[in-house]
Order: sequence, then C-alpha cells, then structure tokens
Amino acid sequence: MNRGTLRSWGGADLDNINNGRYTSDKVLHPYGGIMQKIEGTSVHVIIPQEMLARIDRVAKRLKLTRSETMRNTLDVGLSTFETLEKGGIIRFAEIMQRTEKALRTEIGQQSLFKA
Repeated sequence: MNRGTLRSWGGADLDNINNGRYTSDKVLHPYGGIMQKIEGTSVHVIIPQEMLARIDRVAKRLKLTRSETMRNTLDVGLSTFETLEKGGIIRFAEIMQRTEKALRTEIGQQSLFKA
C-alpha cells in the first residue's frame, strides 16, 4: 500500500506525493480522502487517485501547480481542524470545495492588484 504522508508541508514536494491511502491505527478509509490532525501542525494526508485527479483539475482550471493547490487545500483544512478536537476527521472532498472557492477569491484579489 502506498502512503501519502505530509508533515509540516513547507518543504514537502507535493507534486510527487504518492497516491493511495495512509494507514495508521487511527485511520483506514477504503475510499474518499481523510485528513487527520496528529499533533500541533503535523497532518497526515490521505489522497486516493480520484482526489488527486480532482486536485489536478482544480489546479489546471486556476492555472496553479499541484503543490500550490495542495498547500492551499491544507491551509483550509487546518483552519477547519481548529474547530474540532485533536484527531478529528474531515472528508477531503469538502475541503477541496472550500479550497477552490478560497483560491478563486484570492486569485481575483491578486488580479486587481496587477491592474
């Protein structure tokens, strides 16, 4: 089983993250994506193939790299975690929807500054 694991994502190479799911004693999900807050800002990310494809579609539509899209996805995800107890689980698809909306707003604001 491949792992998609990311800890404090600042230096991670997200464009080459493995497909599949991350398995631990706390998380095992046969479909869909799950993010789990482990401790502090360390997060384990589960990215099945269909979610990776969705990330790529969003990235292409917004003219971003997969890494940029993933970083923004995790930022949105982590802000959601603040409302949950440690170890909370969130469906990745919900985070992707929020991310795309946030990125569209951010890109719109950036284009205003370029004019």
